[in-house]
Amino acid sequence: MIINILGNLLVFMPLEYFIINLFKVKKFSLNFMLSFVLILIIEILQFVFKVGVFDIDDILLSVLGMMIFFVIYNKFENNE
Repeated sequence: MIINILGNLLVFMPLEYFIINLFKVKKFSLNFMLSFVLILIIEILQFVFKVGVFDIDDILLSVLGMMIFFVIYNKFENNE
């Protein structure tokens, strides 16, 4: 259970880095929506290709991890 929670919080943090820097998305609400849609697509693809289970917990934890990274990244970027 702890591995599932920590895994979903940490695994998609690099994806958030790419959303911020490659696509230049700096606004929290737009970033949240983009992160949610990307994670939802990943979960749907898992279900369609039968490589995992469509789980709402995974969606919530992954988006939460991405948003935590977004806040921390912006805090450190603004301090430089």
